[in-house]
Order: sequence, then structure tokens, then C-alpha cells
Amino acid sequence: MKRLFLLFAFLNVLCVGCEDLLLDVGLSNNEQTQNPIDDKIFITDSKTNYTIETEGGEVSFVITTDIAYDIIIPTEAKPWISVTTTRSDANIDKIVLTISENKTINEREAVVRFVSNNIELHWISIKQNNTPLQCASNEIYYTNGSTTLETKLGSVSKFPQIVSHTYDTEKECWVITFDSELTTIVHGAFGYSDIIKIIIPECVTAIDKLAFYKCENLESITIPQSVTSIGDSVFQGCIRLTSITLPENVTTIGADSFSGCRNLTSITLPNGITSIEEHLFYDCINLRVLAIPDNVTSIGDKAFQNCTSLTTLIIPKSVTEFGSEAFSNCAGKLFIYCDIPSAAHSLDGVFYGALFTKVTIEYGVQTIGDWAFLGCENISDITLAQSITTIGSNAFNGCTGLTSITIPSNVSSIGDYAFYNCSWLSSVYCKPTTPPTIDYATFHNNAPGLKIYVPTKQVKTYRTAQYWKEYAYCIIGDDTLE
Repeated sequence: MKRLFLLFAFLNVLCVGCEDLLLDVGLSNNEQTQNPIDDKIFITDSKTNYTIETEGGEVSFVITTDIAYDIIIPTEAKPWISVTTTRSDANIDKIVLTISENKTINEREAVVRFVSNNIELHWISIKQNNTPLQCASNEIYYTNGSTTLETKLGSVSKFPQIVSHTYDTEKECWVITFDSELTTIVHGAFGYSDIIKIIIPECVTAIDKLAFYKCENLESITIPQSVTSIGDSVFQGCIRLTSITLPENVTTIGADSFSGCRNLTSITLPNGITSIEEHLFYDCINLRVLAIPDNVTSIGDKAFQNCTSLTTLIIPKSVTEFGSEAFSNCAGKLFIYCDIPSAAHSLDGVFYGALFTKVTIEYGVQTIGDWAFLGCENISDITLAQSITTIGSNAFNGCTGLTSITIPSNVSSIGDYAFYNCSWLSSVYCKPTTPPTIDYATFHNNAPGLKIYVPTKQVKTYRTAQYWKEYAYCIIGDDTLE
């Protein structure tokens, strides 16, 4: 049998207009390097992937082979990818793939395949960035999954009226044109639609409530810097939205705005907002990291409930009000810079029902209020700042994951049941030289063999202090706490 050799030498690889080059070329027979049509066919440079800038460019390389092959460009990519082949010597081909300028609203991607006798030998992936389109002041650009779209834009008499609604083949998107400048995306404008991507003009200042409610196909939205207000439930239920950039000029974000955005992984909140409204991130189960801006003073009911994938949440010192179950079922690490107020009832505890594993209460915090971490069974590591003076009643009641706790030296009061039912708590390091006031059940139902370490010189003082004497058998001197 004739010994056939196919060598993709890729000599003088050239990518004109590439933003970066990532190797990502594969064989059709999984990770094998030998093609099934002949045990003497070899392919080098096993992975190649090109990312091309918006303005277009070229990818060129040399192929050495003595067998016939075809270069297959997908039908949908033929308008923007073309190929020329030049044979410079026997069995040596120079291949040039030319990628035209991308004038559309969409990124585009295609896989160019090398085929012999209906067997795929090799493939190259080409991805091209999209044009950063900007609307005129009386236009909106969007893409969707159907040929028509119902919208409430233009249906309200006091707002601009639609004069045309047409598909732009060059931009590959729909264009809505109004009779005057657009300043508001009205109540429910695109609610329940199959919109995928949308660009809002720079002159818009407000997005009214329910504007994109339950747009379950929405993947991308460009919000201009001119926007200052986002209403209630604007993006509620947009389950395909993974990230969003909010303009720095936004000062209000309504309740439920991102509720149910179950694939939202990241968001940066503008510094101008002063409140996190109720249910704002309810059920955002894939949200990873969130820093609450320094000007926020209140966090509403169930604002972060069911944010089970959070790795880090930072609460600034400006926050003074917390709603009910604001962090219920929240996971990850928690960093607190503000005083934690007391709740009127157990189920209103600020972090009641949270799933945080690590809590750091930063310097400057003075008070941990009643019921603050009631039932937070997942907390295994907690750091209390030296500035803390008061730990409220039931503050850590039921934190069964805690094995040790250090009470800062400035603490003067620890409330009743503060560490009740911390069933694995075996070590308490109490730094104050004067025993803080406690109640009879502050440390009840802890781990068998509980040890309370206090400054060595103060052992007698602790063992005879009111209610501390109930734990006299647990109190041990520790020179490192002096």
C-alpha cells in the first residue's frame, strides 16, 4: 500500500488582525494523533484557534501533503470567510483564510475543516469579535429568536412613537426607529419577549419596572451611561443573563430587579446607590462575588436569599438597617464592617438561616446584635474584631460548626444564650481582664469537655464572677491572653 503522509507543518504561521492566538485544533478521532485512513498520516501542531479583531484579517499557513483534501467552510460563514490556495512546490500548499470586517451586532465563529475521502483530518476554529454598535438617539437595536417582536414601546401616547421596525441585514439585527429622542424604556416594554441582545441609546435616563421581565432568552444588554434609574423587576426572571454592567450614574435599583436571574455570576453595583432593595438578588444561585457599595445604608428583606454560590460578600460600615432573612441560604465567606443591630424576634436575625462558612467581623464594629447568627450551622471559622464591645443574646445560638471562638479584650457584655447549642464548641478564648457580664445559659449545651481560657492572673476573678462561676470547672489560665 502506498505510504501516505499528511504533514501540517504550519511554517510561517501568520494571523493578521488577531487579538490573540490560542492553540485549539483537533482531530476528529478524539485525542488520537493518527488518522484512521492510514497509519502513516501525521498531523503536527495539534491545536490552533484564532480570535480575529472586528476589522478582519488573514490566517495563512503552509500544508505539506501528497493526498487530495478539501477545505470545508460552513455555509453560514462563507459570506465572511474566503480561502485561497497556492501550490508553491510539489505537495506544498500555501493556504490563506481571509476574514472580512464584522459590521454586525454579533460575535461570529466558524470551524474550517480539512477533509479527505469524507474523513475529517483537521480543523481550525476562527472567532471574530463583534462591532461595538451605538444607536442613534431615536433607535434601538436588538436580536431575537423570531421574525417579529411585540413591544409596548410606542404604545404610550406621551412617549415617542415608532415610525419603523425593520431588519438590518448588514448589522444582523432589528432596528426600531422612533419619531423623536428616546429617554425612557417604558413599563413592560419587552416583557416576556424572546429578545436575545439589545443596545439602548445613550440618551435614555430611565428603565421602568418590568421592562425586561421574564425575557428568558436575554443574554446581553448594553445600558448607556446616561441611565440613572432602574425600576422594580426590570430583569426579573432573565435566566440566561450571566453578567451585566450597570452605569456609574445609576442611583436607584428597584426591588426584585435581578430576582431569579439564576445564571447571573457577576455584577458590579454603582457607588451612587444607597439601598439594596428587597429580593434584589433573590434566587441568584450562581452569583459568586459581590461588594456592596460604601454608600448603602439599608439591605431589604430577602435581598440575597438563596445566593448559594457566593464565595465572598462584603458589607460596608455604612449599612445600618437589615431586612428579614436578607441572607437566608447565602453561602461563602462574609466580611462585615458595620455594627449588627438586634432583631425583635429570632427569625428576624440579620443572618438567620445563612450558610456562610467563614465570617470576619472587621475592626470598627462594636456591636453584634441579638439573634445575629442564629442557626448558622455552617460557620466553622469566625474572627471578631478587637473593637467589639457587645455580643447580644442568642447571637451565635445553634452555630454547631464552631469549634473555637476568641472573645476580644474590649468585650464587656455577652448576652444570654449567646453560644447556646454550639454543640461542637470546645474552646473559648476570653481576652478581657475584667469578666464580661453573662447570663446563666450563655455557654450551655456546648461540646463535652468545654474549656474556657482566660488571662492567667484573672482565673480567680472569672471563677467567682456572677454566672461565670457556673463554669468554674471549665476555666483555665492562659499566659498568652495576658
